Amino acid sequence: MTPFFSVILPSYNVEKYLDRCVKSFLAQSFTDYEIIIVDDGSTDRTGEIADFYVGKYDFIKCIHKANGGLSSARNAGIAEAKGQFIHMCDADDWVTPTFLEVIATKAIGDIGRASQVPDIVKFNYYRHVDGKTTLCKNILQEGSYDSVEDIDLLMKEALKSVNSYVLSAWSHIYRRDFLIENNLTFVSERKVKLFSIRKSLL
Repeated sequence: MTPFFSVILPSYNVEKYLDRCVKSFLAQSFTDYEIIIVDDGSTDRTGEIADFYVGKYDFIKCIHKANGGLSSARNAGIAEAKGQFIHMCDADDWVTPTFLEVIATKAIGDIGRASQVPDIVKFNYYRHVDGKTTLCKNILQEGSYDSVEDIDLLMKEALKSVNSYVLSAWSHIYRRDFLIENNLTFVSERKVKLFSIRKSLL
């Protein structure tokens, strides 16, 4: 049976945080999901913690791989994902109990009925610093952005207001078929650095 969500947790030496992250998904009010932990060559107990959850829950999987960086771990998770929608959560983060329910019923459900099923859903998030919790709101108005003009405007705003429009992978939900059909993957951080070095020499 195809789950609604595939939750991908790229994990490298996160033994202090992985348990909290996984438990926050186990506490979800919306339960039609799978969890894919990608142990990216960790040298601490990350892999051991992941295997504990795999042995306890049949909807949790773990990929143990050689260290390749965050992008490599995300790509490995996408390749394994079976869900209709994909969320990539950093393993040192956690989510509220209604997180998946709100995305499934309000964002995907309401927008899907209004037009077409969205390819990407963006959401607000909380930042926790020194014991203080702050709601970080998106600069975009809530709604559906379908036209080429809308998307062009969205991208301009995103590039102009990076601090108000977080581009991080964890702040979006992706329709799996959209990623697969367009062959969209994450670029290796090492390749990006190499490109930057070469460009600076020109």
